[in-house]
Amino acid sequence: MQTPEAQALRLSYDSKQKQAELIDESLAAEIFHNYQQLLQDSTNAQALNKILTSLPKLSNKKLEILLDTVLLPLLKLQPCNEGVRKTTIACAKRLITRSLPMSQRLKSRLFYDEALEILEQNPEQNALKQYVLEVGLWYYSIIRDSAKISTKDEQSIQDDILLRTKSTP
Repeated sequence: MQTPEAQALRLSYDSKQKQAELIDESLAAEIFHNYQQLLQDSTNAQALNKILTSLPKLSNKKLEILLDTVLLPLLKLQPCNEGVRKTTIACAKRLITRSLPMSQRLKSRLFYDEALEILEQNPEQNALKQYVLEVGLWYYSIIRDSAKISTKDEQSIQDDILLRTKSTP
């Protein structure tokens, strides 16, 4: 049997929890709506800004839902936008951690593959080489049991970068 004070605290906690869930749901809906606007007009800076400022505020639960519907597609839609790259990788790093089962950690490969594809489409942009390196190091650290990057991993990333930036005759 709970004391009246304990019951009041529990009700207050439940109420705050419900309010946080509603705010999170509303934020996710707003992000999705702004992404739809961005699909119609990829130059819509206001919609993009709202997405980039809202994504980091989402709970991991909502962020995971938006992984395939907004996060990765946004990176494909705006690959040369530094803000998009920074926000998506920050969200991915928050979402995909070493504490997850390997099957979930392998999702980090999606971001590495996308980074390589972006570099291949824009090989002249040196900032993208650094981005691939950052994403690659994160990817390998996530999938390795030791969390340590080997020289072989680093060489693999460098080879991937070289392959994507090689001039074709």
